[in-house]
Amino acid sequence: MVRVTRSDRRQAIGNFLLPTDAAVDENLSNWRHFPALDGIRGVAILLVLLHHLMPIRIEGLPSWWQSLFRSGWIGVDLFFVLSGFLITGILVKSRRGRHRFRNFYARRSLRIFPLYFGSLAAILYGVPAVLEATNIRMPGIEANIDAVAPKQWYLWTYTQNLVAERWYMFNHFWSLAVEEQFYLIWPALVFLLGPNRTAKLCLIIIPVAFIIRVVLRECPQLGLNPYIFTAARFDSLAIGGWASIIWLAHGDRAVRSARRLLPWATLSTATLLWAIRNEGHGSFWVETFGFPLLALWGGALVLASVGPAGRIGNVLQRRTLRTIGKYSYGMYVIHRLIQGPVLMALPVSVLSDVFGRPEIVAVSIFLISSGVTFVAALISWHAFEKHFLDLKGYFTPIDHPTPRTG
Repeated sequence: MVRVTRSDRRQAIGNFLLPTDAAVDENLSNWRHFPALDGIRGVAILLVLLHHLMPIRIEGLPSWWQSLFRSGWIGVDLFFVLSGFLITGILVKSRRGRHRFRNFYARRSLRIFPLYFGSLAAILYGVPAVLEATNIRMPGIEANIDAVAPKQWYLWTYTQNLVAERWYMFNHFWSLAVEEQFYLIWPALVFLLGPNRTAKLCLIIIPVAFIIRVVLRECPQLGLNPYIFTAARFDSLAIGGWASIIWLAHGDRAVRSARRLLPWATLSTATLLWAIRNEGHGSFWVETFGFPLLALWGGALVLASVGPAGRIGNVLQRRTLRTIGKYSYGMYVIHRLIQGPVLMALPVSVLSDVFGRPEIVAVSIFLISSGVTFVAALISWHAFEKHFLDLKGYFTPIDHPTPRTG
């Protein structure tokens, strides 16, 4: 019988948490498209829509209504973990390929920029021109545009999350700014460090982000919001990146570990959300320990979904969730821009006269707003975005890198 010493166990744990470059290189061919991750995108965007489009302040709604639906902000954290997982995996696999920087940034730009910049131009310049030409008055939307226009430079440069401002219809773009800033530095780090040292960096980022959030909470005079400031939110992206590396190194072993962890992470997350139900994401517990806990749940969910199909994978691979996930980026960009016009066309007072019960009114507003958002994203994908996405074929992400030996 072979005796396993405490030192052996520590080394085994260390090898699992921080796999060698060679262990990752042996399994690079396993990286592929994971259908269940489209389902996770679908879950994430539905959570965001519930948070932003489900009315919670209609007179007569029960007290639990606000507590239940205001927690949908965790969908953004799930997006962060998923981005960290996918982007890190792509970078690790392509790190020895030719034109690796060019290919990565070209493909990201073709995916993200057309709809984002197109939406900015349409709202900030197209809408005012149409309203002026038609003499139509939309006071709420015009006021929002007028408030944002003088500081729009932050939107065009993906830096709105660096200033404590209200952005009205564009409030949700802070998360896109975080991801763009992540894309600026992460490829160089992954290419320079390799998988093992990148995994170490990911684990270092977690306490560093925690410290940054504590400092920002204690020093409001700095004018940086710990919920939206990039360095304070890097732990979610880092946990996703670390999960990607251990999956590449350990495959199904990492999946099995994630599936054992997921029930406990889910229970802990649910407990946290219940405890801060009346405070939201600005609570002390969320901005300190809550974000890494949510990222751990997201990382466990992502890892549990990429292995052999199980109960979780079967749910996430359902066609409805995957379809919603396919159009999730468009839905995210568009949904706050659509909310105002929908409420103007269907005022709460009118729906209250039709349906009576405030719960039915709130659900009706949510379903209508979400439905319009989905249709708009569908049209955007096929009529506009797809033409840019077709160009990604000119920037092949993998140039058949040969792992180094010896």
